[in-house]
Order: sequence, then C-alpha cells, then structure tokens
Amino acid sequence: MICPKCLNPIDSKTRFCPYCNAPVEEYVAAARSGVDASTAASILTGHSAAVNRYIDLYRAARIMTGLGTTVKTIGLIAAAVIFLFWFIVGIAAASETSNVPFAAQSSAGTVGFFVSTIIGVIFAALVGGLFFLLGVLISAQGQLLMASADCAVCASPFLTDEERASAMSLPYTPPVRAAVAG
Repeated sequence: MICPKCLNPIDSKTRFCPYCNAPVEEYVAAARSGVDASTAASILTGHSAAVNRYIDLYRAARIMTGLGTTVKTIGLIAAAVIFLFWFIVGIAAASETSNVPFAAQSSAGTVGFFVSTIIGVIFAALVGGLFFLLGVLISAQGQLLMASADCAVCASPFLTDEERASAMSLPYTPPVRAAVAG
C-alpha cells in the first residue's frame, strides 16, 4: 500500500504513515470499502483529486525556484571565496618580495599583487557568473511552471473558485454580490 500524502510504501495495518505521520486509517477504510484511490486520498487531505494534482504541481514549481535561488547563492559565495583566495595570494607575493633591499624587486611584489588580484577578479567573475546564470535559468523554469499552473487552475472547469484558491495556496474570499435596488 502507498501513503496518499507522501507516496511512500506503508503497511496496510498501520494507522499513521511512518514517513510523514499522516493518519491513514480513514484512507485504508475507504480503500477497503471499494472507494477508488483518488477519493480515498481526498478523504485524507481534505482536497479533491484535481486540487491535489495542482498542489503537487505548485510544490514542484516552488522547489525548482528555490533550487535556482540556492544555485545563485552558491555562485556568489564561490566567487567571493575565489577572489579572497587570489587576493591573499597577492598579499603573500607582495610581502615576500618587499623584504629585499632593492627597489626594483619591491615593485615586482606590487606587480605580483595586482596580477593575482586581476586573476582573482576574472576567475571569480567567470565562476560566479556562470553559477548565477545557471541559477537564473533554473528559477525561470520554476516561474514558468508556476505560470502554467496558474493558467491551468484558472481555466479548469472542474474546480470551484474555492478549490482554485486552495490549489494556489491563496486565501479565499467569496465575492460580494451587490443588492438590486427595487
């Protein structure tokens, strides 16, 4: 048997799913009485099967958008670490040659500092920029998926306005009807 909430395999004699702790005894009772799986799942979650499908779609879109944000953050952190590494290498190169009494070799340390700093900026921009761009593309795919879900939910003839709001995780306010003056 499969838990209708987290979709992990569970024992048919269990009362609560060991993975998500969802109460499954009502689902099991409904399944044993001959009710189809989607109706039994709606008993557990309180939503219709169509709403459950859209909730999963929105969940996947949010995960994809969050993954893109994580990749962008990793790119920015990697860029900062790469730049700091090369900056420290430049400082070390400048400090090693600055103890020599000749002025020409002292300027070589300064040149080494600037060269390593420029290398750090270039590598940091390449790595950070590529990760950031990849994160933007992943987030954009999540946003496109969410926009497609919005269109599908709004155009679905199988959902009421309250179910549409529930699928989109929005609060539902019933429309106010104007009184007709007589």
